[in-house]
Amino acid sequence: MRHMRLTDWQKLPVSLTELCIDTTLRCGQSFRWRKSEQGEWSCSLNGRVLSLRQDQECLHYRAIFPAAAVSLGAANTPLTPPPSVASTSFEPVLQDDEGTTALVKHYFNLAPNLTDLYEQWSSADANFKKKAPKFTGVRILRQEAWEALVGFICSSNNNIARISQMVEKLCMHYGPYLGDFDSKPYYDFPAPQALTGKEVEHSVVNKQHLRELGFGYRAKYLYQTALMVAGKKDDWLDNLRNPESPLLGQLAKSAGDMPEGGREGYRKAHEELLALQGVGPKVADCVCLMGLGWGEAVPVDTHELCIDTTLRCGQSFRWRKSEQGEWSCSLNGRVLSLRQDQECLHYRAIFPAAAVSLGAANTPLTPPPSVASTSFEPVLQDDEGTTALVKHYFNLAPNLTDLYEQWSSADANFKKKAPKFTGVRILRQEAWEALVGFICSSNNNIARISQMVEKLCMHYGPYLGDFDSKPYYDFPAPQALTGKEVEQHLRELGFGYRAKYLYQTALMVAGKKDDWLDNLRNPESPLLGQLAKSAGDMPEGGREGYRKAHEELLALQGVGPKVADCVCLMGLGWGEAVPVDTHVWQIAQRDYKFGKGKHSSLTKATYDAVGNKFRSLWGKEAGWAHSVLFTADLRAFSERLVAKIEVKEESQDVKAELEGAAAEVETVVKSESTEQKRVKREFQEERSIVKIEEVVVKKRGGRQPGKRRRKA
Repeated sequence: MRHMRLTDWQKLPVSLTELCIDTTLRCGQSFRWRKSEQGEWSCSLNGRVLSLRQDQECLHYRAIFPAAAVSLGAANTPLTPPPSVASTSFEPVLQDDEGTTALVKHYFNLAPNLTDLYEQWSSADANFKKKAPKFTGVRILRQEAWEALVGFICSSNNNIARISQMVEKLCMHYGPYLGDFDSKPYYDFPAPQALTGKEVEHSVVNKQHLRELGFGYRAKYLYQTALMVAGKKDDWLDNLRNPESPLLGQLAKSAGDMPEGGREGYRKAHEELLALQGVGPKVADCVCLMGLGWGEAVPVDTHELCIDTTLRCGQSFRWRKSEQGEWSCSLNGRVLSLRQDQECLHYRAIFPAAAVSLGAANTPLTPPPSVASTSFEPVLQDDEGTTALVKHYFNLAPNLTDLYEQWSSADANFKKKAPKFTGVRILRQEAWEALVGFICSSNNNIARISQMVEKLCMHYGPYLGDFDSKPYYDFPAPQALTGKEVEQHLRELGFGYRAKYLYQTALMVAGKKDDWLDNLRNPESPLLGQLAKSAGDMPEGGREGYRKAHEELLALQGVGPKVADCVCLMGLGWGEAVPVDTHVWQIAQRDYKFGKGKHSSLTKATYDAVGNKFRSLWGKEAGWAHSVLFTADLRAFSERLVAKIEVKEESQDVKAELEGAAAEVETVVKSESTEQKRVKREFQEERSIVKIEEVVVKKRGGRQPGKRRRKA
């Protein structure tokens, strides 16, 4: 029988507002804490079992020490405790050992004043202020980085209860056995070397054994990551730590200034973690935050971002999806390639050796025959800007789960639709690209708009190179569309009357200051690398900056209220902008009782009334909520609304193409006196266009075509 010594209860004065262990230990940070029927929490840490309980004013703790730990799962020991290892007896020790108090303070990260931080976050964020009082005392733990890494690799497509079971199995089969406490065995966390697959007495520690234990595909990731980490220097993970949050017993040092994309040390740690198996951006951020002390890390899952929905719902028209399920687009002089699983967004950047600028005033409209496919050289390390670009472009700062909850509590219709359309974010596109894309959207559908934008880039944008046998071009600058031949050439390319609008708008924008469009941005949603500033209070019609941007955009050719709102929302960051087209007008009639009395048709007054209704309902991010309902109304996503196949369809990629999406109408306002008639007329004409395009799509799909009916 092994002897252990049990310290007397110690207490640490700390209020529930500064630390609440019932919340902190159950919120998905650590997966090894157990709560007894008596309300005590226990876990093995640093060679001891730590036991905790808490009242309103104090955290009470004690440590249980084994006489000697039996290391199991190492290269020369059995995988499970031998029968001779019985329950250990405990001898009370009245004095605390010197290290346990320091361990408790360090592990629970007690140095920051949480009350002050909550006040700071509440003053900056009304939503946080609303939620925080019910969840005080939530602190980020200072875990061992290796334990955090393993735990969050296990988190892929998983829940907290199952992750906890997996981590418990890992400890039981591969961790050092400490002893039994309250009739339960305790093991310390296994080192990377314990998972590297050397032969032992009863088995081989490898991915196959982990599969037998129920780890599934995560077994391979854990095994390969253990091999990689064990092959590095012992202090490799610790050297990725935030120096302001050092290891126990070490002195803190400054980590430098904080730019938008996070400090240099955080970006370096995040990038190095991405090289490990089973580690995507979300897992890397979890480890950075909860294992390495980088407070700026923000983990994102598919409830926070779903690229299969966000990139197909009519915001950007340049993303392509491959047969392998990867999305790609040229952004900021590189080709960005993305894929996503349930837990992670995976991304890589492909950089050309040199970009060939085409489409300028003195260059040919199409790549000359001498411009062959550019070869891409793999770059193992990320450039410093790509991670920041991804976070910026997908607008990852707002907590989308909280926003969905806010909109659902205010709107029963949103609450009904939203669960099937999670992760829809408003992109932070370049304002010029958004402007061009939505001028092309007049009387058009998403598939055709995408074709037009692709032609624009191919004929006037800087050529980057070929990737996966497809050419990529960056988006053309306004100056590239100012040549005298441009309008006629665009008509030849199939742009129709939009050719004139694009050409004239390019002339107007090129004639203004270079930063004219950027100066219309919402200061709370600045350009990449710039600091955010307040945009002021939110009245019914939107903030002053939004109204100013909307008005200035209306002076451009081909820009009516809807296009101006699209650019404000998706190119300038004004979340209150609510574009109203046929989809949104139909939603307003069907679900929000518009279409009667003075709002019986889509006039300027009705347009404003719909926007104000949604702004009053959803707040200053009304455009985000509107986009969720807009997406739910697209035919390409209609199968998600069919209850019988809902589960099946949400678990796989949607195969329906966007070619048959209903067309979007744009109202081009020439004067106040003709505006109402024009809006109504274009709305009626659009119904006819939709009818005809539906028949064309059926023919292309190989179905039996019906008669072409025009609704009078």
